[in-house]
Amino acid sequence: MIKEYKGLVNIVGPLIFIDNVKGVKYEELVEIELSDKTKRSGKVLEVHNDKALIQVFEGTSGIDIDKTKTRFLGRGIQISLSKDMLG
Repeated sequence: MIKEYKGLVNIVGPLIFIDNVKGVKYEELVEIELSDKTKRSGKVLEVHNDKALIQVFEGTSGIDIDKTKTRFLGRGIQISLSKDMLG
């Protein structure tokens, strides 16, 4: 189930911090929507109580703390495998 939150607590390098989250899991994929509607991807590195630490894969330049939307996608990284790879 996708959960969406508006606003961030802090940005430090490639990391963003968000609070008041519920049901977020370690390594869950995240979609970050900037105020200009561009999207970036990330994953949850840590969850403690209602706080989450997220690594942004494309960097945090241009992210507005107040206007950014964060969507937790409810799943981890997935890859497709051929039958040859599975053996």
